[in-house]
Amino acid sequence: SNLVPVITLPEKTVISVKWGVAPDFSKPVTYIVTAEDGTTKEYTVIVKKAQNSEKLITVFAFRELNPVVSAEVSQEQENIELSVPYGTDRTKLVASFKISPEAVVKVEGEEQISGETKQDFTNPVRYIVTAQDGSLQNYIVTVTVAAAASETKLTSFSLNLSGTVTNAVIDEVNHKIYAEVPMRTVLKMLTPIFTFTGKSVYVGEVQQQSGITVNDFRRKVIYRVISSDDSYIDYEVTIKKSAGIR
Repeated sequence: SNLVPVITLPEKTVISVKWGVAPDFSKPVTYIVTAEDGTTKEYTVIVKKAQNSEKLITVFAFRELNPVVSAEVSQEQENIELSVPYGTDRTKLVASFKISPEAVVKVEGEEQISGETKQDFTNPVRYIVTAQDGSLQNYIVTVTVAAAASETKLTSFSLNLSGTVTNAVIDEVNHKIYAEVPMRTVLKMLTPIFTFTGKSVYVGEVQQQSGITVNDFRRKVIYRVISSDDSYIDYEVTIKKSAGIR
């Protein structure tokens, strides 16, 4: 509606807009051209906006996973590859994606809604992006599952309390660690001794060092053991006081 036309006319002719209003090109506009001899001719101008030909996927992610798995997609890229944590069920993942304005994305004829549509990524999936002008772009999305982090675990966990070593019980199936300590034990400041296989061990943002790092065990503490491929296993550690232990 804010377009300003450039019009070339023969000499001694006059042009005006029919109805005498400012031209609004969101709808047809009729111009009246008047010659020197007073004859007139009408021209109707119809302006159509070109349809968008852009058909890109620029971001593709699985935001329901923890941590979020995402991939930035370049304009030339036609293959999107993502690796999800070990144990992830690929048969019903919900993808979140960003596509070009006015574009539509489908898989096997079914429209995909970002953050809503479930999809089976057991095998590579072809996403077809259709631009507003009808042109198409294919993307092949391949999702792999990280290898089992069998080498990642806490192999022992104990507490040295005034020279007495208390060994915790490790439930490897449920990833829980449990120990009972004497009633006089100050749970707020305990320094566990542990061994593990993997790259590192964290509690929150703090990297743990066996026999050095102090933690507050007045409540359950989560120890995260991280493998060389950055997958991880969380262990829930519970330390309780027991009247039966001296």
